[in-house]
Amino acid sequence: RGLRVAVSLWRPAAPEAAYRYSGAFGAAWDEVLTGYVGPSAKHLRGVPTVVYVHGNASCRVEALSVLSLCLGLGCAVAACDCAGSGKSDGDYVSLGYFEADDVLAVVNALKTDYGLDRYALWGRSMG
Repeated sequence: RGLRVAVSLWRPAAPEAAYRYSGAFGAAWDEVLTGYVGPSAKHLRGVPTVVYVHGNASCRVEALSVLSLCLGLGCAVAACDCAGSGKSDGDYVSLGYFEADDVLAVVNALKTDYGLDRYALWGRSMG
């Protein structure tokens, strides 16, 4: 639809042996997300990912309530602000009609940018 959809991505902590650091921490937005330090995109391949979709009149911050459970199970969590909500573009929500397009765009970006290919959708209310 041509609208920007804001997404937060949390990753499970890497095993201690996988901790590596090279370059300036915080140099790119994906290096400051919760989890571990380093060139993180490579470490996410094969990690199951919960795509959390918020309810009506809410935003991706709602996903904070499921982080402990999902990360503890070894899953990454991607939470988006559907168009018309939170930090995403758009003036209104469609109560589910166009939000499916937003979720598909998020999944496609996760696959392209991080190589993630195992998903579970977790929706609340409208989500």
